Amino acid sequence: MSERRIAAPPRAVGDAPISGLLERGEELAKEWALALIAARELGRAPELSLEAFAREGPGLCELLLGALASDAELERLGEWAGGISPLVGSEDPLEWMGAVEALRGVLWRALLEELRDASVARIGELADRLARACAVLAGRALAGAGVPRWSPAEPISPLEPPAPISPFGPPEPGWVSEIDIRDARAPAGDAPWVASIERRLARRIDDGLPFAVLLMEVAEIERIGHSESPRALEGLVLRVEEALSEELRPADVLTREAPGRYWLVTPGTDGTGARALAERLSEMVGLAVSHRGVPLGLAIGLASCPRDGEEAAELAMHAEVGLYEARASGRAIGHAPRGGE
Repeated sequence: MSERRIAAPPRAVGDAPISGLLERGEELAKEWALALIAARELGRAPELSLEAFAREGPGLCELLLGALASDAELERLGEWAGGISPLVGSEDPLEWMGAVEALRGVLWRALLEELRDASVARIGELADRLARACAVLAGRALAGAGVPRWSPAEPISPLEPPAPISPFGPPEPGWVSEIDIRDARAPAGDAPWVASIERRLARRIDDGLPFAVLLMEVAEIERIGHSESPRALEGLVLRVEEALSEELRPADVLTREAPGRYWLVTPGTDGTGARALAERLSEMVGLAVSHRGVPLGLAIGLASCPRDGEEAAELAMHAEVGLYEARASGRAIGHAPRGGE
């Protein structure tokens, strides 16, 4: 099955409305810090370095905004000498990805204030370009920590077994008989998708089966959300979920992180099977759901156990980085650096 393209990599938006925002770097950095504090347990709040935020935050916000309008600034962002780790007070790459996503949210909300009378197409251009800039930042953070970056010239999976396990094999014993779509937007302890990965890891001790984690996001979901009423968006998301559910097995666990963003844990599936499943899901959603006559696409990040790790946070991070790769490259399926066997 050939890989379906979502779109070309987002180009610079030369007339992006950033002049006023460039003067608000300190304010935006403060909002970013507050978003990170709100997202973590109170006892961990002191881990954030407010001194580092004051020193690095405004400049980073300005650099990201500049990258919306200029490829030269995007290149500068890719060479940024700072680091996410000193800001968030953590060596966990998964938290770095969360911090980049929080920054994207802060900048997008600020951009929307400047786009009140903008067309849907213009909003979409800026949303895509901001996603690409944040993907570059995330890649820079990982590269700065010594995590190798995937290159399209590298083989995707030279060590995959010649006879991959089918993603549509028999159901796992003891699981419910229908797909479980769980809404994870309400914070309560560990993220539900991480908990579902941990449960599968526990079962793997007994059955020894590989499994895969897919992080899926409807392409341009933010642009669609700003161009449609809440009821229309809900109907669109429900059709996506129906299309996904029809292609999954009873053993699969599908968790909704947010409307249009989903985590899938699928047992008995190795890396090759995960890729085949991702291609099938992307194709089926495109066939079943469209927005204003245009088939919806999915951006998907993959991780497989044991190839990409044997810890829940490690596998979730790997899938998250893959999603960033997909969004940055315009491909349906992204690739994070491969872990050990």
